[in-house]
This record gives sequence, C-alpha cells and structure tokens, in this order.
Amino acid sequence: MKTYAIEGMHCAACASSVEKAVNKLDGINEASVNQLTEKVSIDFDESKLSLDDISKAVSDAGYTLVTQTEPTRSDDTFQNFSVTGMTCASCAQTVEKAVAKLPQVHSASVNLATEKLSVTWEETADAQLIQETVADAGYQAELALSAKEQYEVDQARKETKLNSMKQTLIKMAIFTIPLFILTMGPMVGMPLPSVIDPSIHPGANAVLQLILTTPVLYFGLDIFKRGFKTLFNGHPNMDSLVAVGTGAAYLQGIVMTALIPFGQVDTHEHLELYFESAAVILTLMTLGKYMEELAKGRTSSAIKSLMELAPDTARVVRENGEVETIPVEMLNIGDIIQVRPGESLPVDGEMVEGHSSIDESMLTGESLPVEKTVGDLVTGASINKTGAFKYKATRIGQDTMISQIVRMVQDAQVLKHRLRN
Repeated sequence: MKTYAIEGMHCAACASSVEKAVNKLDGINEASVNQLTEKVSIDFDESKLSLDDISKAVSDAGYTLVTQTEPTRSDDTFQNFSVTGMTCASCAQTVEKAVAKLPQVHSASVNLATEKLSVTWEETADAQLIQETVADAGYQAELALSAKEQYEVDQARKETKLNSMKQTLIKMAIFTIPLFILTMGPMVGMPLPSVIDPSIHPGANAVLQLILTTPVLYFGLDIFKRGFKTLFNGHPNMDSLVAVGTGAAYLQGIVMTALIPFGQVDTHEHLELYFESAAVILTLMTLGKYMEELAKGRTSSAIKSLMELAPDTARVVRENGEVETIPVEMLNIGDIIQVRPGESLPVDGEMVEGHSSIDESMLTGESLPVEKTVGDLVTGASINKTGAFKYKATRIGQDTMISQIVRMVQDAQVLKHRLRN
C-alpha cells in the first residue's frame, strides 16, 4: 500500500470522485481516499498499471496526484533510495544492474515510475556505497525521506498552498467589497455619485459592476476548472454547483448590460443584474476553503509532537575514541552513541557501557524511570535521567520505535476502517 498526496480536494464529494476514478483502473487492488489528510492510499499491480496511469486518472477527475511517495517501513537490511536522472526503462535497468552486482547487496529493484531504488542487503546496510555506485552509473541517489522529513515536506507544501489561498482571497475581497457596496448600498439608502447612480446612468453602473466582477472570476478560475471537469465526468461536487451558478449569473449580467443601451431593459427600478452574487459567492467559497485548510493543519499537531521527541543529532564514538556529533540521518547500524544525563536518545539500540535510569513514558505511559544496564535494550526518543552511558545503534531511520509509532498514526489518519467501505 503506497500513499500519495492529492491536491484540489475540498469536500467529501471530491474524495469520492478521486476514489471512484482510481478504483475503476484495471490493476487496482484497493484505493482509499481520506479527505482530512488529502491523501490516497493505493494497492496496485505494477505489472498492469503504472503511477503515470493513476496520475492521469486523478487528473482527468479534476485533481492532482503528488507522485512523491512517503517512505515505506523497512527492516535492518532494507533501504529505499530516490534516484534522479532516469528518463527511460533502460536507465532503470542500468541502475538496477549496477547495484545488484555489488557483493554486499542481496537484491535490488528499480521502479521508474516512482524513481525509487529498493535495496535488500546481505548483512549491514551501507547507504554511501549505493550513492557512489549509482553516481558511477551516471545518476544520483539519495536515501528516501524519513517520516520526519516527509512530514516537513508535506507541511511546507501545505504552507505554500495556504499562503497562495490567502493572497487570492485578499485580491478577491479588494474587488468584491466595492462591488457589494455599489449594488447593495442604494437598497439601504446609501447615496452614490450621480455618474454611477443606476437610476441616472444605469449603463455606467452596469459596466462598473462588470469591471469589478471580472477579476473575481479570474482569481476563482480554479473553481471553474474543477467544477466543470467533475461535472462532465459525471461526479459533480460543490465546485460544480458554484461554477454553474456564478457562471450563469455572470453571463446573464453581460447580456443585460449589452441590452441597456438599446432600451431593452427596465432601468426605472433596480437593475436585474447578479454580478455581485457571483463575486460574493466565489469570495465566500474561497474564504471557506481557506478556513478549512487552517483547521486541517491543526489535526497534524499530534504527529508533530511525536516527531519532536527524538533529537536531530547524535554523538558517535569512533574507533579511535573521538566523539563526533552528526545528524541522526547519518547514523549506521552498529555505531556507538554516547548519551549524557537529561538528553533524549536519537535511535533504538543496546547498552554497551554504563547504567542509567531512563524515562520511557512516551512509549509505555509509565511515569517511573526504568533502570537500564549493559545488555538492555533502549528506545529512541526516551529520556536519559541519571547516568551517562554508551549504546550500540540497532535500529535507525524508519526502523526505530518512534518512527513506527508515527507511521501508525499517519496510517490511522489516511486509511479508512473496513466497516466504512
């Protein structure tokens, strides 16, 4: 089961449209869309279906599939790499053969569609060896993002989206508010300059309404694109309703404005124009979606709290006795890590020197520290309370307990219970 982000979903009908579009494809075993997290989890037969096919189906439904996969769960001898520079099946075969020839590698598999290299090692993993081998073959390989890094990427993407929506909303409001005053003001007795007074110069008033409304429709163009696309695909959603309604109001206003100079419109009473309806509806729709995105962002606070439990760096004791502080991502299985009182453990491992009391409440809920000595297992993100000690890293990256907990929380958000299907 692989998980991908979906852009453009704003309601349950959107999620249903994407899910139906993906499940229709031949080769899909299961596809589940979660509107809250804006992600789709897909289990498919890669011999029958490629990621490009799925992306096209999602695009045809009116949405966008973000094809950067989330990192997958692994064991001690398995790693995933992102490979850049591949453009065809021959490129993928070149990378796969180059890595598979290494004596330390048990098996290697390259997926061109996702640009991922999966490596199963005979014994100990060596990411640097893979990067060098792939570079010699003419490509670039990087370890697949950790859960924390992927979370940060997702959050950055959502932040960019929020900022874009905010700017669009401000631009729409700049035109909508004067338009609303222009049309609704006279109905509550607000005087207007004679040059745009509908009872004196109805044509000028109508043209000004048209001028103010057109930019609002332009800024809300995405709503029209999604709305009509889903409508034509037979899965209309709220965007479809708004697009049809505001589009009809805008076209009706253009026709009425064109008829005013020919005396075909009764201008003695309120002009039968609905420009302000189209603009206000689009602006309020955008405001609602912006507030919804803000609310969604708060639902990931639990994951963020889990991510922050483990430190970003570790002190590694080298063979010559020197202590070096390195990023956690550079740790290898078997590295000896030094931990001082009050510090959090970066990864899981086995104590090899010293003894201490460790707070494992983040894992077990037990408030009392647990005594640990040589030979005992320790867990990443737990807190060292009293003594200094050294331990050997046994699980790193996606294999650590905290990463697996984060993964379970993310899976719980993304996957729907079978009873809902």
